[in-house]
Amino acid sequence: MRSLPVFFTMAFLLCGIFAPSVVYADELMENFSFRVTLESDGDVYHWEFDSPGTYEWHHGDKVLHGEKAKPNVEKVFALLDLSEEAEAEELAARLKNGPFPDLERFDIRWRNGESQLYSWVWEKN
Repeated sequence: MRSLPVFFTMAFLLCGIFAPSVVYADELMENFSFRVTLESDGDVYHWEFDSPGTYEWHHGDKVLHGEKAKPNVEKVFALLDLSEEAEAEELAARLKNGPFPDLERFDIRWRNGESQLYSWVWEKN
């Protein structure tokens, strides 16, 4: 009987650790397509997602596809937290306050589950 509370405690902790990535994956799967190209500190990065599960990531000459690219795509999707009301300056701030403090420009294309296309382009002044 003593092992039962320990089991439930461990299960609860594990769900807390792994649940965020599952949520982002579910959110991404609700979208039809997602593309981001950005330049930061002279480097070019590119992320792609196409439903039902095609992932692609580029950084310089390095290219990842499928399951190898999936974590990179999910991270940038979660960071951007796109919505129909998002503004380019707001998205730029999220990227600059995150992994791209030297952001120079970006181009984001997002087609939601209703096939509505949203685009944001931003360039440093």
